[in-house]
Amino acid sequence: MKLINCAVVDDEPIAREGIREFIDQVDFLKFKGFAKDVESTIELLAQTEIDLLFLDINMPGISGIDYVKTLKEKRPLIVFITAYAEFAVESYNLNAVDYLMKPVSISRFLTAVEKARNAFNQLPKPQQKRDFLFVKNNGRFEKIQLSKIVFIASLQNYIKLHLSSGDSIIMHSTLKKINDQLNQNDFIMVHKCYIVNIAFISAISGNQVALFNSGNLPIGRVFKQNITEIIKNSL
Repeated sequence: MKLINCAVVDDEPIAREGIREFIDQVDFLKFKGFAKDVESTIELLAQTEIDLLFLDINMPGISGIDYVKTLKEKRPLIVFITAYAEFAVESYNLNAVDYLMKPVSISRFLTAVEKARNAFNQLPKPQQKRDFLFVKNNGRFEKIQLSKIVFIASLQNYIKLHLSSGDSIIMHSTLKKINDQLNQNDFIMVHKCYIVNIAFISAISGNQVALFNSGNLPIGRVFKQNITEIIKNSL
C-alpha cells in the first residue's frame, strides 16, 4: 500500500497536535512535518515530498487560501481547516479535497482523508526513480550507483558527491534538483547544504549526524523533523 505523505500547517500548536493525532490513527497516512505559517510551509515542501497538506486558512501574514493560489506545478492535495465557514466556496474553487471546520471531529477527519485517498489514487503515477546517475567526470560520463553515494554537498550551482570509495565528484546541479531524483526512503536532507544516504548514518546526536568513515555533518533546524522520522521508523 502506497502511503500518503502529509503535513499539517496551523499557527496554533494545539490544533497542529490534534490533527497529528488523527493522522497517526490512519494506516495509509504518513506524517512528515509541521509548519506554522506560509514561510515555513514553503521550506517544508522544498525539502520534503508532501502528497497531502492539512492547511489552516487564517494564519499570520499570507492566508492559506492566498498561498494555495500561488501554487502551480506539483501542488499537493489540500484539505483546508478553519473556524470560519465563509471561506468554503472559495476553497472548493481552488479544487480542495475537503473543508474541515474547527473543532475537527475524528469522524469528519476520516471522511476527508478517504476523499484524499481516492483523489491520490487517481493521480498519474510517477516514473520509477532510477538507482544510478550518469555524471560527467574528466570528459566522460560515469555511471554512479546511488547506493555508493555517502552524502551530497551543495556548492552553490554545483554539488559534490562523496562516494563510499573515498572519491568525490563535482557536477553541475543544485541540491534541490538532485533531491528530486533520489528515493526519499534512501536519502534525506539534513541541512540546506547536505543530503545524506540513510544507510551510511552511524549515529545521531544533538545537532550532528555521524557517517561511517565520513565524519559528522550538521543538522539544520528546519530538518530536525526529518531526522526524528528516521529514528521513529526504526523503532
